[in-house]
Amino acid sequence: DGESEVKPDYNPRLEPIAWMVGEWESKHMSATGELRKTRRLSVNWAANKQVLVENLTGTKPDGTTAEAAIVTYYWNPQTKKINARALFSGSFIEEVTLLEAGDTEQVWESKMVFADGNQGLYKLKVTYNEDSYTMGWSKISGSGPQDFGPFEHTRIK
Repeated sequence: DGESEVKPDYNPRLEPIAWMVGEWESKHMSATGELRKTRRLSVNWAANKQVLVENLTGTKPDGTTAEAAIVTYYWNPQTKKINARALFSGSFIEEVTLLEAGDTEQVWESKMVFADGNQGLYKLKVTYNEDSYTMGWSKISGSGPQDFGPFEHTRIK
């Protein structure tokens, strides 16, 4: 038919997470419905489009910084899976591995090392479309909270 397939100009192994590129925002509320913080995420290609880098900033209602993080997503040639490493202010570290990727849902394994040195293993479920995504963690084993989220993010750019 004369048409050729257009190939992405980034690492094709990262196709399952290419939807993340952009600017995102989420509101984190307290149990009583008060705003605890607003998270802004900026996700961009880096290293000649071989990795995705996410910069995260959480701001309290008074304008002070609640948290900051940098997350690097990459193809791991040893495991043949997409991995990410998140380094949060306060010495919190998270390493995640993509286990399942569908058209609107992903399942990741998340290993967290908390500031006190305790560790937890979580299942991270991400449900997404072009304009928003929701993340929620469920504890499998170890220390830390039983669950995180769900947190809904809205695309702002």
